[in-house]
Amino acid sequence: MDLTESSIKLTWAPGEGEIVLVDLGDPMWEEVTIDGGQDIEEQARYRAAGIIAQPRWNERTSIRFVLARETAGPAEALEAALDAATAWPRGRADVLLELANGKAWTVYNAACRSWPAGTGEEHISREGLEIIGGEIVQTADAE
Repeated sequence: MDLTESSIKLTWAPGEGEIVLVDLGDPMWEEVTIDGGQDIEEQARYRAAGIIAQPRWNERTSIRFVLARETAGPAEALEAALDAATAWPRGRADVLLELANGKAWTVYNAACRSWPAGTGEEHISREGLEIIGGEIVQTADAE
């Protein structure tokens, strides 16, 4: 069993009924991954050597993670995973990402897209979440 500890804290709706989704040191099957991008329009010019890429600024940020919770056995692990799947937020909010050194980023206008649930090995739950949001901005520097 290869578990890791979270090196980032994720907070849903910081400052307004916030929910800590992942805390520093939480046991995880997979570390938090962040993937981003923006829409690009490609313009082909007549008899040109190449295209022109034009940013359209519609940023998209994806955050994924899979927590691991130790339980008493396989049935309890599945129950814990299903409880987590039904407890994840369903609305829209900002998500705060914080490192132990004080650096922080905010992903604006986020929503939970999927919440895979199940069991890993024997008595450890798999509590996953995929969050899709918009722009990501650094909101705090390291102390």
